[in-house]
Amino acid sequence: MTQGFVQDSLGGRIAAFRKARGFSSTNQLAAAIGEGKMSGAVLRNIESGRKGDLSVSQLLNIAWALEVSPLLLLAPLGRPADRLDLPNLVSSLEQTRVAQFDEWVSMHSQNRTGYATPQQYISHLIVEAIRRLATQVQQREATASELRTLHRIEVLVPKNAEPERVEELTDLWSRQAAAVDKLRAHLLEAFGVETEWASVEMAQARFDPET
Repeated sequence: MTQGFVQDSLGGRIAAFRKARGFSSTNQLAAAIGEGKMSGAVLRNIESGRKGDLSVSQLLNIAWALEVSPLLLLAPLGRPADRLDLPNLVSSLEQTRVAQFDEWVSMHSQNRTGYATPQQYISHLIVEAIRRLATQVQQREATASELRTLHRIEVLVPKNAEPERVEELTDLWSRQAAAVDKLRAHLLEAFGVETEWASVEMAQARFDPET
């Protein structure tokens, strides 16, 4: 697996990750991609460099089958000081260091000054808030699921009821629900971003522990 982090060229990295993943041939990788989306011959041309430009869907399909981030195929992250080695880039992007490219694509920087423009920094803040929101919603769903289970036990097997745990989880669910709506409101008010994650009101039918 480690060779994929330092291998020259997009094709070379795909080949390295393919072998590390246990696919001994491009035909096996093509089969793993499935649905006739790519052939072993096309993959061989990509790995050899005869086909330098990939469509977005081809890149994503390959990365998905290899179970790696597309970023690991796009740049040799193990050589952060190197220039990008992708074909047909504009000159300013071609001169970008791998470490800078990583920060740009992943929207991760050590500090605000690491971003080229204020808009990049704002985009980073929005994405980080959306990621936190996704985590909060998942936590709320998990709490609601456990509560529903406990409520069913109370009804079906009263002697196994855990009233203290029910009370604890009900309070936790309320706080988690409030946190979800607070972050959704922040995204809308501060950045004008309206997310699709359900608010407390919209979530009642699905997540309400009383149902």
